[in-house]
Amino acid sequence: MANEIVYFNEVGASLYAVIVNNAAEAWTGSGFEAPTAEDWGSYAVAVTQQADTGIYAGSFPTGIAAGTYTVAVYQSADGTPDVSDTAVASGVIRWTGSSETAGGNVVFGYM
Repeated sequence: MANEIVYFNEVGASLYAVIVNNAAEAWTGSGFEAPTAEDWGSYAVAVTQQADTGIYAGSFPTGIAAGTYTVAVYQSADGTPDVSDTAVASGVIRWTGSSETAGGNVVFGYM
């Protein structure tokens, strides 16, 4: 699957997503861990602007087991993920292990 994470923002924003499980652990790209400021950059999931439109999309990692996860979108101040970045939205995704469940799209609420 692709582009399960979709968010609208101003053109040219620097956005990324962080995925958190029900134990409040963040996805590192290979597993979940208790989040730390030192490892913040490893939690960033790419969210890319689509053709200068203000529509940003990213793919939910296929290495994550089936379950329900919180996805937060952050706006980076300088283009590099940092623990001090502002969360601009969050939502929940229901994941089968390889795709969203029916009706399980991330629906973001503004922060």
